[in-house]
Amino acid sequence: MQVTNEGSVEFNNTITKSLKYDFSAPEIHDLSMSLANTVQDLAQVEAEKKASNAGYKGQIDEHKKNISDLSAKISNGYEFRDVECEVIYHKPETGKKTIIRSDTGKAIVEKMTPEDNNLFNQQFD
Repeated sequence: MQVTNEGSVEFNNTITKSLKYDFSAPEIHDLSMSLANTVQDLAQVEAEKKASNAGYKGQIDEHKKNISDLSAKISNGYEFRDVECEVIYHKPETGKKTIIRSDTGKAIVEKMTPEDNNLFNQQFD
C-alpha cells in the first residue's frame, strides 16, 4: 500500500493473466524447426516400429509353422523320411521286389515297375 502526495491510497498488486502474444519472426523460425524435427523423430520411430513388427511377424510365423508341423506329426503318428533300402528283385516271386529298410530291417514286397524291368533288359558292352 502506498499513500500518494494527494493523500489517496494506492494498492500495487501483481497478477498473471493469459493474454494474446504475437510471435516474432525468430520465434516462428524456432517453432518451425522444432516442428520439423519432431516430424522427423516421429517418422523414425514409426519406421523402427514397422521393422520391429516385421521381425516379430517372422518369428511368430515360424513358431506357427513349427506348431503345425508338430501337431500333424502327433495327430498322424508318422512322417515320411528318406530311408536307405536294399532292393532284391524277383523275390519272393518273379515280377515282384522286396525292399528292406536299413533303419528297421522291415521288408516290404511290391510289384516291380516297368522301370525295374528295364534294369534287366539293358545291353552291357
